[in-house]
Amino acid sequence: MQHRIIFPLNCLSTLVTEKPNVLINQFPCESVLTVKDLLAACVHLAFRDKPMNEDTLKFEPPWFCTTFNLKTELPQFVSYFQRREEMDFDNTWIIKPWNLARSLDTFVTNNLTQIIRLIDSGPKVACKYIDDPVLFHRPDVDAW
Repeated sequence: MQHRIIFPLNCLSTLVTEKPNVLINQFPCESVLTVKDLLAACVHLAFRDKPMNEDTLKFEPPWFCTTFNLKTELPQFVSYFQRREEMDFDNTWIIKPWNLARSLDTFVTNNLTQIIRLIDSGPKVACKYIDDPVLFHRPDVDAW
């Protein structure tokens, strides 16, 4: 059985000195990379000076999917969704809770009403569905 030990940041130096042979699979503030809404917030913050491309409605960086925290950015998401709709762009989104794992409570939809209702079951992020994935030696799953 595998055990996960979570310890306060101030205990790190003590742990490292008292048990130098113990491997730690954690690092300070790792949640900014492992929690969906915090990762999106960090990316938005890092690229806040880069404007959205008005022709493609894409944000920087190109490797990060357009993502909205539906708890704090619902009006911005609805506006963005409607602009994509007006420009006849694909509007398929993956809606997932930012505090769960293993694809629990995750939906793929292009229905704005459904997306708004999904918020009732807990905090969610909306990530633009990747329509041009990078694939390595296999066809796209959507083509199966």
